[in-house]
Amino acid sequence: IYLRRTKLANLAGLKVIRIHDFRHSCASLLINNGATVPTVSKFLGHTKIEETLNTYTHLFGSALNSVVNVIDNLDNNKIIGLITFIIEKEECEICSLNSFIENKGIGTNLINKVKEYAKQKNCTRLKLITTNDNIRGLEFYQRRGFVFSNIYKNAIENSRKIKPQIPIFADNGLPIRDEIEFEMIL
Repeated sequence: IYLRRTKLANLAGLKVIRIHDFRHSCASLLINNGATVPTVSKFLGHTKIEETLNTYTHLFGSALNSVVNVIDNLDNNKIIGLITFIIEKEECEICSLNSFIENKGIGTNLINKVKEYAKQKNCTRLKLITTNDNIRGLEFYQRRGFVFSNIYKNAIENSRKIKPQIPIFADNGLPIRDEIEFEMIL
């Protein structure tokens, strides 16, 4: 592998890099093309999302407008929640929402912070997309004022063409098939 890689790099006039550097390049490409923190973490095989954040946080800044962390000062400054979002024109899209401790209001607080920020940036719409199998998420977002705005039938089929490891069925037994878009008018 080393000789072939070196030969091809020299022919192309490129710098020879270590095999491990390809892993970082892959992560960088994923992040800069809009992959979420959990997606990159899972793809790289990291057992904890913090490992991905500690290694690649500097890259997410170029792909996303803002990342909001909730830090629990009473628990050794561990990240207990994370939301990522991007603002384009008058629209703010939540890309990912993770709460590492359930039912403590972390997700709600993160959404509220993004909503405040989006209003300050003169956004008129807050949106997000989830999948049909995310039953808890469907309830969660509606209880926080989001409404259905679009359903993209069989959208996950296209995603599987890019990432074939997306499972056919979720842990709850439902097929992972459709994308559901929620919105909130600000």
